[in-house]
Amino acid sequence: MDKKEMQELKLDGYTYEYIGEKAGVSRQRIQQILSPPKEIRDYITKKYDGRCSECGLIVNKSGHVHHNKGNGENYNDIENLELLCIGCHRKRHDPIRIAE
Repeated sequence: MDKKEMQELKLDGYTYEYIGEKAGVSRQRIQQILSPPKEIRDYITKKYDGRCSECGLIVNKSGHVHHNKGNGENYNDIENLELLCIGCHRKRHDPIRIAE
């Protein structure tokens, strides 16, 4: 399975774990493959001054780079990314469960 196929599965809502099982690799490896390159991640961290763009918590390099739109064309474009703390990132992906 190539990177494009992995990305399409992620955009279709499949988990990293599921994609890893299909590709024969770990969930962590899928996350590494689909994550923005280090240069982009560093740029996003600097753009948000190391703070969560939602709540302002200082996260620096431990912050999560969130993809705002699941569009394959601009998936890792800087305009589509923002820095979030783990709590805000979870809320973005599952707002109903977190609110309960």
